[in-house]
Amino acid sequence: MHDVTRGTFTRLTFNTAADVFPVWTPDGERVVFRSNRDGSTRLFWKAADGTGPAERLSDEPVLPFSVSPDGRTLMGALFQPETSWDVVEVSLDGDPAVKPLVVGPLNQVDPQISPSGKWLAYMSRESGLPEIYVRPYPDVDAGRWQVSTSGGRSPMWSPREDELFYRNGEQMLAVPVATGRGFEHGAPLVLFEGNYYFGPAVKSYDIASDGQRFLMIKEDASPEGLARNEIHVVLNWFEELRALQ
Repeated sequence: MHDVTRGTFTRLTFNTAADVFPVWTPDGERVVFRSNRDGSTRLFWKAADGTGPAERLSDEPVLPFSVSPDGRTLMGALFQPETSWDVVEVSLDGDPAVKPLVVGPLNQVDPQISPSGKWLAYMSRESGLPEIYVRPYPDVDAGRWQVSTSGGRSPMWSPREDELFYRNGEQMLAVPVATGRGFEHGAPLVLFEGNYYFGPAVKSYDIASDGQRFLMIKEDASPEGLARNEIHVVLNWFEELRALQ
Protein backbone atom coordinates (compact mmCIF):
# COMPACT_ATOMS: atom_id res chain seq x y z
CA MET A 1 0.00 0.00 0.00
CA HIS A 2 1.20 3.52 -0.85
CA ASP A 3 0.44 6.52 1.37
CA VAL A 4 0.21 9.37 -1.13
CA THR A 5 0.43 12.00 1.65
CA ARG A 6 3.55 10.64 3.33
CA GLY A 7 5.05 9.02 0.27
CA THR A 8 5.58 5.76 2.14
CA PHE A 9 4.86 2.12 1.33
CA THR A 10 3.36 -0.46 3.68
CA ARG A 11 2.97 -4.17 3.13
CA LEU A 12 -0.53 -5.45 3.94
CA THR A 13 -0.15 -9.24 3.68
CA PHE A 14 2.79 -11.40 4.78
CA ASN A 15 2.84 -14.91 3.34
CA THR A 16 4.19 -16.83 0.38
CA ALA A 17 0.82 -16.93 -1.39
CA ALA A 18 -0.21 -14.86 -4.39
CA ASP A 19 -2.45 -12.12 -2.94
CA VAL A 20 -3.71 -10.22 -5.99
CA PHE A 21 -6.41 -7.90 -7.42
CA PRO A 22 -6.92 -5.55 -4.41
CA VAL A 23 -10.15 -3.52 -4.18
CA TRP A 24 -10.96 -0.93 -1.50
CA THR A 25 -14.23 -0.85 0.39
CA PRO A 26 -15.93 2.59 0.12
CA ASP A 27 -15.08 3.54 3.71
CA GLY A 28 -11.40 2.74 3.18
CA GLU A 29 -11.40 0.36 6.14
CA ARG A 30 -10.79 -2.90 4.27
CA VAL A 31 -9.16 -4.31 1.16
CA VAL A 32 -10.74 -7.20 -0.76
CA PHE A 33 -8.37 -9.46 -2.70
CA ARG A 34 -7.99 -12.88 -4.27
CA SER A 35 -5.51 -15.38 -2.84
CA ASN A 36 -4.33 -18.97 -3.15
CA ARG A 37 -3.10 -19.05 0.45
CA ASP A 38 -5.21 -22.10 1.35
CA GLY A 39 -4.08 -24.19 -1.59
CA SER A 40 -6.88 -23.08 -3.90
CA THR A 41 -7.89 -19.64 -5.14
CA ARG A 42 -10.50 -17.88 -3.00
CA LEU A 43 -11.77 -14.43 -2.06
CA PHE A 44 -10.55 -12.68 1.12
CA TRP A 45 -10.50 -9.29 2.79
CA LYS A 46 -8.34 -7.68 5.44
CA ALA A 47 -8.35 -4.53 7.55
CA ALA A 48 -6.49 -1.76 5.72
CA ASP A 49 -4.50 -0.83 8.83
CA GLY A 50 -2.99 -4.32 8.84
CA THR A 51 -4.58 -5.49 12.09
CA GLY A 52 -6.17 -8.91 12.38
CA PRO A 53 -6.03 -11.87 10.03
CA ALA A 54 -7.39 -12.01 6.50
CA GLU A 55 -10.96 -13.34 6.45
CA ARG A 56 -12.35 -15.59 3.75
CA LEU A 57 -15.38 -14.19 1.91
CA SER A 58 -16.08 -16.95 -0.60
CA ASP A 59 -14.72 -20.32 -1.67
CA GLU A 60 -15.09 -19.35 -5.34
CA PRO A 61 -12.16 -17.81 -7.29
CA VAL A 62 -14.00 -14.54 -7.93
CA LEU A 63 -12.11 -11.66 -9.54
CA PRO A 64 -13.03 -8.61 -7.41
CA PHE A 65 -13.69 -5.29 -9.17
CA SER A 66 -15.84 -2.93 -7.09
CA VAL A 67 -17.85 -2.66 -3.86
CA SER A 68 -21.33 -1.16 -3.55
CA PRO A 69 -21.58 2.29 -1.89
CA ASP A 70 -23.11 0.79 1.26
CA GLY A 71 -20.15 -1.59 1.55
CA ARG A 72 -22.35 -4.68 1.63
CA THR A 73 -21.85 -6.22 -1.82
CA LEU A 74 -18.83 -7.01 -3.98
CA MET A 75 -19.11 -6.94 -7.77
CA GLY A 76 -16.83 -9.43 -9.48
CA ALA A 77 -16.33 -11.84 -12.34
CA LEU A 78 -16.23 -15.62 -12.20
CA PHE A 79 -15.11 -18.03 -14.90
CA GLN A 80 -17.66 -20.72 -15.72
CA PRO A 81 -16.75 -23.55 -18.14
CA GLU A 82 -20.23 -23.36 -19.70
CA THR A 83 -20.39 -19.60 -20.28
CA SER A 84 -16.83 -18.19 -19.88
CA TRP A 85 -16.54 -15.08 -17.64
CA ASP A 86 -19.78 -13.88 -15.97
CA VAL A 87 -20.55 -10.88 -13.78
CA VAL A 88 -21.41 -11.96 -10.22
CA GLU A 89 -21.99 -10.44 -6.80
CA VAL A 90 -20.86 -11.62 -3.37
CA SER A 91 -22.34 -10.49 -0.05
CA LEU A 92 -19.88 -8.93 2.41
CA ASP A 93 -22.24 -9.60 5.31
CA GLY A 94 -21.08 -13.18 5.87
CA ASP A 95 -22.93 -15.13 3.16
CA PRO A 96 -20.29 -16.85 0.96
CA ALA A 97 -22.72 -17.63 -1.87
CA VAL A 98 -21.97 -16.22 -5.32
CA LYS A 99 -24.96 -14.78 -7.20
CA PRO A 100 -24.80 -14.49 -11.03
CA LEU A 101 -25.79 -11.09 -12.44
CA VAL A 102 -24.86 -10.92 -16.14
CA VAL A 103 -24.43 -14.33 -17.78
CA GLY A 104 -23.71 -15.11 -21.41
CA PRO A 105 -21.65 -17.18 -23.84
CA LEU A 106 -19.01 -14.43 -24.21
CA ASN A 107 -16.86 -12.66 -21.64
CA GLN A 108 -18.58 -10.27 -19.23
CA VAL A 109 -16.04 -8.73 -16.84
CA ASP A 110 -15.01 -5.57 -14.96
CA PRO A 111 -18.32 -4.71 -13.23
CA GLN A 112 -18.30 -1.23 -11.68
CA ILE A 113 -21.20 -0.16 -9.48
CA SER A 114 -22.18 3.52 -9.70
CA PRO A 115 -21.84 5.94 -6.72
CA SER A 116 -25.63 5.85 -6.22
CA GLY A 117 -25.61 2.04 -6.30
CA LYS A 118 -28.32 2.06 -8.98
CA TRP A 119 -26.30 1.35 -12.13
CA LEU A 120 -23.79 -1.29 -13.16
CA ALA A 121 -21.19 -0.73 -15.89
CA TYR A 122 -19.22 -3.64 -17.31
CA MET A 123 -17.34 -4.88 -20.38
CA SER A 124 -18.78 -7.52 -22.70
CA ARG A 125 -17.76 -9.06 -26.03
CA GLU A 126 -21.32 -9.80 -27.11
CA SER A 127 -20.92 -7.64 -30.25
CA GLY A 128 -17.63 -9.29 -31.19
CA LEU A 129 -15.59 -6.39 -29.79
CA PRO A 130 -15.00 -5.50 -26.15
CA GLU A 131 -17.56 -2.75 -25.42
CA ILE A 132 -18.88 -0.96 -22.33
CA TYR A 133 -22.49 -1.54 -21.28
CA VAL A 134 -24.67 -0.22 -18.46
CA ARG A 135 -27.57 -1.97 -16.74
CA PRO A 136 -29.82 -0.95 -13.83
CA TYR A 137 -28.97 -2.52 -10.50
CA PRO A 138 -30.12 -4.70 -8.82
CA ASP A 139 -32.68 -5.48 -11.56
CA VAL A 140 -30.06 -6.00 -14.28
CA ASP A 141 -32.60 -7.40 -16.74
CA ALA A 142 -34.69 -4.21 -16.77
CA GLY A 143 -32.53 -2.48 -19.39
CA ARG A 144 -29.19 -2.34 -21.17
CA TRP A 145 -27.25 0.45 -22.91
CA GLN A 146 -24.03 0.32 -24.92
CA VAL A 147 -22.03 3.48 -24.17
CA SER A 148 -18.79 2.81 -26.10
CA THR A 149 -18.80 2.90 -29.90
CA SER A 150 -15.60 1.34 -31.24
CA GLY A 151 -14.24 -0.78 -28.43
CA GLY A 152 -13.78 -0.18 -24.73
CA ARG A 153 -12.51 -1.71 -21.50
CA SER A 154 -12.14 -0.88 -17.81
CA PRO A 155 -15.17 1.33 -17.08
CA MET A 156 -15.05 3.73 -14.14
CA TRP A 157 -17.76 6.07 -12.81
CA SER A 158 -17.03 9.67 -11.90
CA PRO A 159 -17.70 10.44 -8.21
CA ARG A 160 -20.67 12.65 -9.18
CA GLU A 161 -22.06 9.95 -11.51
CA ASP A 162 -22.16 12.45 -14.38
CA GLU A 163 -19.48 10.73 -16.47
CA LEU A 164 -18.41 7.20 -17.27
CA PHE A 165 -14.75 6.74 -18.13
CA TYR A 166 -13.23 3.85 -20.03
CA ARG A 167 -10.09 2.91 -21.94
CA ASN A 168 -9.61 1.91 -25.57
CA GLY A 169 -6.02 1.15 -26.49
CA GLU A 170 -3.92 4.13 -25.37
CA GLN A 171 -6.96 6.43 -25.15
CA MET A 172 -8.87 7.44 -22.03
CA LEU A 173 -12.44 8.38 -22.95
CA ALA A 174 -15.36 9.94 -21.10
CA VAL A 175 -19.08 9.57 -21.79
CA PRO A 176 -21.43 12.17 -20.27
CA VAL A 177 -24.30 10.45 -18.46
CA ALA A 178 -27.46 11.47 -16.62
CA THR A 179 -29.10 9.09 -14.15
CA GLY A 180 -31.74 11.28 -12.52
CA ARG A 181 -34.63 9.94 -14.60
CA GLY A 182 -33.52 6.64 -16.02
CA PHE A 183 -30.23 6.37 -17.87
CA GLU A 184 -29.12 8.76 -20.61
CA HIS A 185 -25.71 9.11 -22.21
CA GLY A 186 -23.90 11.18 -24.81
CA ALA A 187 -21.08 10.48 -27.25
CA PRO A 188 -17.62 9.40 -26.05
CA LEU A 189 -14.91 12.07 -25.90
CA VAL A 190 -11.16 11.39 -25.82
CA LEU A 191 -9.65 12.92 -22.66
CA PHE A 192 -6.00 12.00 -23.23
CA GLU A 193 -3.71 9.35 -24.68
CA GLY A 194 -0.62 7.69 -23.29
CA ASN A 195 1.40 4.53 -22.97
CA TYR A 196 -0.06 3.39 -19.65
CA TYR A 197 -0.22 -0.15 -18.35
CA PHE A 198 -3.36 -2.07 -19.18
CA GLY A 199 -4.34 -5.42 -17.70
CA PRO A 200 -7.08 -7.14 -19.75
CA ALA A 201 -8.86 -8.59 -16.72
CA VAL A 202 -7.75 -6.35 -13.86
CA LYS A 203 -8.37 -2.81 -12.69
CA SER A 204 -5.37 -0.89 -14.04
CA TYR A 205 -6.26 2.71 -13.11
CA ASP A 206 -8.35 4.70 -10.64
CA ILE A 207 -9.85 8.15 -10.20
CA ALA A 208 -9.41 10.46 -7.20
CA SER A 209 -12.38 11.15 -4.95
CA ASP A 210 -12.59 14.73 -6.28
CA GLY A 211 -12.96 13.42 -9.82
CA GLN A 212 -10.14 15.63 -11.09
CA ARG A 213 -7.16 13.24 -11.19
CA PHE A 214 -6.44 9.79 -12.56
CA LEU A 215 -4.01 7.32 -11.05
CA MET A 216 -2.30 5.44 -13.88
CA ILE A 217 0.56 2.94 -14.14
CA LYS A 218 3.20 4.27 -16.52
CA GLU A 219 4.90 1.73 -18.76
CA ASP A 220 8.68 1.65 -18.31
CA ALA A 221 10.09 2.63 -21.71
CA SER A 222 13.74 2.43 -20.62
CA PRO A 223 15.98 -0.29 -22.08
CA GLU A 224 15.93 -2.00 -18.68
CA GLY A 225 12.13 -1.92 -18.54
CA LEU A 226 11.73 -3.17 -22.07
CA ALA A 227 14.20 -5.96 -21.42
CA ARG A 228 11.96 -7.33 -18.68
CA ASN A 229 9.26 -7.95 -21.28
CA GLU A 230 11.51 -9.74 -23.77
CA ILE A 231 12.02 -13.45 -24.37
CA HIS A 232 15.45 -14.49 -25.66
CA VAL A 233 15.84 -17.77 -27.54
CA VAL A 234 19.36 -19.21 -27.63
CA LEU A 235 20.07 -21.72 -30.42
CA ASN A 236 22.76 -24.39 -30.18
CA TRP A 237 23.21 -23.64 -26.47
CA PHE A 238 24.84 -27.00 -25.70
CA GLU A 239 27.42 -26.49 -28.45
CA GLU A 240 28.29 -23.06 -27.02
CA LEU A 241 28.58 -24.53 -23.53
CA ARG A 242 30.93 -27.29 -24.71
CA ALA A 243 33.09 -24.71 -26.48
CA LEU A 244 33.63 -22.90 -23.17
CA GLN A 245 34.81 -26.03 -21.35
